[in-house]
Amino acid sequence: IVTLAVSGKRPLNEVYDIAEDKIKSRLETMPGVAAINIIGGKKREILVELDRQRLEAYGLSVNQVTQLLAVENLDVPGGKVKQSRLEYNVRLVGKFKSLHDIEELLIPLPSGSAIRMREIARVKDTFAEVDQYARLNKETAVGILIQKQSDASIVDTAAEVRRELEQLKKSLPDDINIAVTDDRATFINNSLNDTKRTLLEGVFMTGIVLLFFLREWRSVVIVMVAIPTSIIATFMMMFFFGYTFNLLSLMGLSLCIGILVDDSIVVLENIHRHMKMGKGPFQAAIDGRGEIGMAAIAITLSDVVVFLPIAFMQGMVGQMFRQFGLTVVVATLFSLFVSFTLTPMMASRFYKRDAAGKEKPKGRANRVWVWVGVKTGRLGDRVVNFYRGLLIWSLKHRLKVLTVVLLAIFGSFTLMPAIGFEFMSKTDQGKFTVKMEMPPGTALDVTDREVARMEEKLARLPDVANCFSTVGVSGNGIFNNKSSHLAKINVVIKPKDKRERTVWEIADEVRTWQDQFPGVEVKVLETPTPGMDNFEAPIIIEVTGPDYEGLAYYAEKVRQIVAATNGVKDVNTSYEKSGQPEYQVRVNRDRSTELGFTTAEIAQALRTAMAGTEATKYKERDKEVDIRVRLSDVNRKSAEDIGNVTITNRVGQVYLLKQVADITMADGPTVIRHKNRDRMISITANYKQGTSLSSLVQVFEERFAKLNMPDEYKIGYDGDIKQMQESNIDMLYALILSLVLVYMILVILYESFLTPFIRMLALPCGIIGALGALFITGNSLNMMSIIGIIMLDGLAAKNGTLLIDYTNTLMERGMSLREALLEAGTTRLRPIF
Repeated sequence: IVTLAVSGKRPLNEVYDIAEDKIKSRLETMPGVAAINIIGGKKREILVELDRQRLEAYGLSVNQVTQLLAVENLDVPGGKVKQSRLEYNVRLVGKFKSLHDIEELLIPLPSGSAIRMREIARVKDTFAEVDQYARLNKETAVGILIQKQSDASIVDTAAEVRRELEQLKKSLPDDINIAVTDDRATFINNSLNDTKRTLLEGVFMTGIVLLFFLREWRSVVIVMVAIPTSIIATFMMMFFFGYTFNLLSLMGLSLCIGILVDDSIVVLENIHRHMKMGKGPFQAAIDGRGEIGMAAIAITLSDVVVFLPIAFMQGMVGQMFRQFGLTVVVATLFSLFVSFTLTPMMASRFYKRDAAGKEKPKGRANRVWVWVGVKTGRLGDRVVNFYRGLLIWSLKHRLKVLTVVLLAIFGSFTLMPAIGFEFMSKTDQGKFTVKMEMPPGTALDVTDREVARMEEKLARLPDVANCFSTVGVSGNGIFNNKSSHLAKINVVIKPKDKRERTVWEIADEVRTWQDQFPGVEVKVLETPTPGMDNFEAPIIIEVTGPDYEGLAYYAEKVRQIVAATNGVKDVNTSYEKSGQPEYQVRVNRDRSTELGFTTAEIAQALRTAMAGTEATKYKERDKEVDIRVRLSDVNRKSAEDIGNVTITNRVGQVYLLKQVADITMADGPTVIRHKNRDRMISITANYKQGTSLSSLVQVFEERFAKLNMPDEYKIGYDGDIKQMQESNIDMLYALILSLVLVYMILVILYESFLTPFIRMLALPCGIIGALGALFITGNSLNMMSIIGIIMLDGLAAKNGTLLIDYTNTLMERGMSLREALLEAGTTRLRPIF
């Protein structure tokens, strides 16, 4: 979640010690932090560098030296001595006090004599072999990568880390600089702030709209009190359910603004209408609320049953939107409660009317509001008169209206291929990653030179803020691939208001540099959608089968198809023809058993000789330093040196490794992936901004069908494609369920099966505006926009319910259907609009 770069005007080993002993040890104790990895730097160690020729001459092996160091470097408690008046602890003191103690350590020989350690080895206070580098903006640094616990909040943990760093800086030397190169909480905080601002803007704009339509300040005040009351009451539910203020819960509250306003507006508008009949505020509040009681319950429950299925969907969609759905449901129910209680109570106290139903203007302020009401009322009357005329024409030309609506619905559905589907719309998080891969076996310094060239080019981009590079390691800092031919550069670009290009435009420019790095595979990956960073890429195609050779053949065909598809970029495959070149040591088991060796003993001697083994620790003040035993560099250059490694059997006889094993050069093992017990090769890719993911899948399917693969070979999807397909099915089920539940609620309200069915026929009309808006704005049908379409179900049901309910009421009072429709349409226009 947070990446730090530590640098200073001092040797790199001292910077590493500060990062390890002071920064890492302090941050590891913080709540929410799971693990911390350090990349780069130099770690101090005591190296016992053995001379192979002298070992062989004295009849010693590397394992003997390692075991001797471990058993000689001990402090052991020996019990107590009790006297009549005092007790004394007994302790064996045998720890090394200096490097001289190690050099002077006596090593027994098979002949019965002994030699000093210095006669077969050099003891050096040095640094561990460097197998990875870290840099910030081309300057050498030590990287610290912090991972949170699975149940911890990214925002809270990152904030605690930053606060702790501020305290840490006070205790560190002045030249030590700690830079936060990446913080995943930054994007989340910005998104949360945008959502909060949208929430406040929604409340403010609601007040302005209410002022225009209700045309007096008291109604605005009542509604503006009802909205935060319902929202604050929702906080109680969020607390009991253990929910937090996150993107989804705040998005739910933002969407609720319109729903919360609806309930109170419907009540207030009806109370207004009853006051115009000459009723007093108190009686108008009772009658107005009672007249639309069942309709208000029905429209609120329509919203509830629309969002409730979203909260209980399965899979990733259900996990992501559970808080969203339940937050909307609870806020809507509280809104109904407020509209039944607080809203009519405040209306009965705030509204002041005379016997004729006219508002009494008192004071200059009230006269101003009356003047505003007159001016806005004229415009409102014009809108009502226009709508009434349009409604009269529509009732006279019903066939024409129906034909136009059906054509519009059909036309909107024809836009769907152009709009396209995807799982989640891409977000510009201001970050991308450049991964560089050299041929296996490339030396670390060679890889580093190519990374330095890439850093130079990135630094010249005006939109780049900083670059954090790691050489010799590629991954997310916790689950890393470590090899000298791998490297990664995390690029953070400037905020949106300080750059002219999007992250995709900048990343596309970096992709064009591939030809300038011959022999290097350059991959550019934009930061994935939050919650999707567990996938290698947005497009993952998995080819599975029993035979690896056949699998490789068909996987290459699939890769070629994907690479040739327009709109696809960064195509890669997990198939590797060869691995890291290596020397393979194959033990002759018959010979080794005859000479008294086990494979484990041979392996331990080989590892100690070539890579080194931590034999024990050297304590200096309060710090422990590893003591590593290894052959000298000149004895680790070739296959012959490997064969000349000395090994000792259980009776003390010394042999050379080549006497019990064969040494050959070969390619190392490649990674073979499995899925459902079948071998698998995955093809990963990204897609260009503005490209429809669903259209790409359609092209893939058409071209894959022409491969004529045998039945035992299968092609499947993962990543965004799989999530899109699963979420679309889940959303379809949620939509169907919401339609059924809305219909059931309307049946209860109207006490009829036919009237709700007629009412439900209007629902497809919302698709016209939804798909048209997506097409005009260039957006896709994704999880967010589909939820918006589902929400249209509840909104359309709410508006139609208000209209039909009042139409039925007027017909019960003796009006004809036509007169009732005209009166209900013009009367309910203001609260619906």
